[in-house]
Amino acid sequence: QHSPTCTHRFFSSNVATVVSSQPSFLLQQQQAQQQAAAASVLLYNAARRSQATNNCGTSSLSRTEIRRMRVADLREELGRRGLSSSGLREALVARLLDASS
Repeated sequence: QHSPTCTHRFFSSNVATVVSSQPSFLLQQQQAQQQAAAASVLLYNAARRSQATNNCGTSSLSRTEIRRMRVADLREELGRRGLSSSGLREALVARLLDASS
């Protein structure tokens, strides 16, 4: 015969196992969602850059698009155009706006 104490301990250890494995599963699921979102952003940015490039190989970005760009994207675009990519964000935006007009 099994004593109620043993059954209780067995049940408690199973519950502990289930409860402790649940957060790691949720963490893995959350990490997978974050990775998928990051990949989507990269693909979107690549498509936008590709779409913005005309036949001459220079980008035709609107003033609004330039102002909304991240610093890394501003530096990349300036480098592509052979312009200096140093300085603060405001300077990068101004330099790219000047080159676009």
